[in-house]
Amino acid sequence: MKTIAGLESNDQVTGPTVITLGNFDGFHVGHQRIVRHARNRASDLHASVLVVTFDPHPLSLLRPDDPPATLTTTAQKLELLAAAGVDATVVLATDRSLLNIEAEEFVERLVRRFNAVCFVEGASFGFGRNRAGDVHLLQSTGRRLGFQVHVADPVRVPGDWSGSVSSSLVRRLISDGRVADAARCLNRLYAIDGCVVAGDHRGASLGFATANLSDIPQLVPADGVYAGLAHTGGSDTPAAISIGTNPTFGGSVRKVEAHLLDFQGTLSDQRLSLQFGDRLRDQIAFESPDALAARIQKDIADVRQWADQHASTRKTSP
Repeated sequence: MKTIAGLESNDQVTGPTVITLGNFDGFHVGHQRIVRHARNRASDLHASVLVVTFDPHPLSLLRPDDPPATLTTTAQKLELLAAAGVDATVVLATDRSLLNIEAEEFVERLVRRFNAVCFVEGASFGFGRNRAGDVHLLQSTGRRLGFQVHVADPVRVPGDWSGSVSSSLVRRLISDGRVADAARCLNRLYAIDGCVVAGDHRGASLGFATANLSDIPQLVPADGVYAGLAHTGGSDTPAAISIGTNPTFGGSVRKVEAHLLDFQGTLSDQRLSLQFGDRLRDQIAFESPDALAARIQKDIADVRQWADQHASTRKTSP
């Protein structure tokens, strides 16, 4: 997949394009449907699929005191878009001048710059200055400039929530520790990444060495112990992931640490990705380190069981 840095870049996309424009944070099942529709339209129109996205999220400028937590870094987003079959992605650096472009002018610039023959968007899509642009403006502009507009229906996933899948829903689920439900909305395990740093070695003293993560750019799930995977050395290793303040030892600093099952090696100062499969339990203060160690043994057994089920499910998935 070609990556183009901004509208002023000299990088070109050959031939006509089908464009979809949005933040795509999390790249959930709703986003995935939009890209599938764009691929289908591109096939019919003998065009390539072009995604136009933003870095950072526009609300980080519009709501600096309450920006949305990031679900995917730009690098992760580009990787997911490429895997979904996108031919090229334009990453727009979000600043005030970009946000002040009138919606219709913005569409005209995209059409001229990338020879757009079709736009594919969701029904709630909004863009341009004050988010004044919507699918109706796209359709009227399309009639004037000669491009098609296709509106993809939202995606609903069964659950105890109302409405269709959105980035806001995924953030809420992750903030509540409901990582299994979030995975259903993402069609994959939710992942964070960070740099492995030195910890206080309490895990090692109990017989369960952990990798402590710092510099995490994504939303961190609620405090608790989780079954998941650690991606290292090109492979996934089952991991017991702990998020919290180590209440047994009276800690006050929130930490993310993972015990990689059956792992031999050194991770210090490396970037490590953690994928969350299921929440096992709350963070609680145990009466002694020995009681904590006994519970960690059970956590590890639960992680093994989850990992076996996860691997079995992946093998049988179409």
